[in-house]
Amino acid sequence: MAQYGLIGRSLTHSFSPAFFNNFFQREGLSHTYDCFELAEASAILDLVHKMPDLRGVNVTIPYKQTIIPFLDTLSAEAKHVKAVNTVVIQRDAHKITLHGHNTDTYGFQKILEQQGNHFHHALVLGTGGAAHAICHVLQKSHIPYISVSRKAQPTLQQRSYEELTPTLSQEIDLVINTTPVGMFPHTEAMPPLPSYFLRKGVTVIDLIYNPPKTQLLTIAEKQGCQIINGWGMLEEQAKKAWKIWNKE
Repeated sequence: MAQYGLIGRSLTHSFSPAFFNNFFQREGLSHTYDCFELAEASAILDLVHKMPDLRGVNVTIPYKQTIIPFLDTLSAEAKHVKAVNTVVIQRDAHKITLHGHNTDTYGFQKILEQQGNHFHHALVLGTGGAAHAICHVLQKSHIPYISVSRKAQPTLQQRSYEELTPTLSQEIDLVINTTPVGMFPHTEAMPPLPSYFLRKGVTVIDLIYNPPKTQLLTIAEKQGCQIINGWGMLEEQAKKAWKIWNKE
C-alpha cells in the first residue's frame, strides 16, 4: 500500500482526499490519500522521513513557491512557472529525492480548451503560485493579461485594485480569481474587484471549489457573466498528478 497526500497550512476546505480515495476505491487500489497540515514548507522533509510509505504529495496554499528550496529537482514546467503543486517522493536504499512538478498549468489549459480558448484579454486576481501557473498558460495561449493584487507593483502587466478603471474593464472578457478569498469557511468574502468588470459577455473563473459558488461567482452570475468554479481544474490537475506519480 502506498500513501499520498496534500500539504498546506489549513486544509479543512479540501476535497482532494475524497477525490483520490474514491478513485482508489473504483480502481481497486489499497492506497490512501490524506491531508498533512504543515506549519512551514520545510516540514515536508520531516514528513517524508516519518512516513516511509508516502510516495507523492500535492501542494497548496501557501507553499507552492516556498517549497521549492526543499526539493531536489524541478520539471521544466515548474522551473518556468516558479511554482510547484505536485511532488514525487523517490526512495532509494539510502536516499530520499524530492521532484517538483506543476500540474495546475495542465488543469487550467484543459479548462480553456473546453471554453474554446476564444478570449481576448484576461484579468488575473492574485500573484501567488496558482497565478503564476495561470499566467503561464495565458501567455502560451496568446491571451494578453493583467495581474491584480493588493500589493502589486505597477507595471504594464500588474496593477493594484485601486488602479482598475471602467475603461480597462471594456477590454476584459475573462476574469480569473486565483486567490483564496471566498473559500470555506470565509464564504462571504470576495476580492475587491469593481462590479463593472462583471458584465454580460465576461467569463469568470474562480479556482475555488468549496463552496461550489463563491460570492464572486454569485454576483457575476447575477450580472450576466458565464461562471466556472475550480472543480474541473482540480480534477484535471489531480489526474495529471496521478500519472506523474506513476510515471505514465
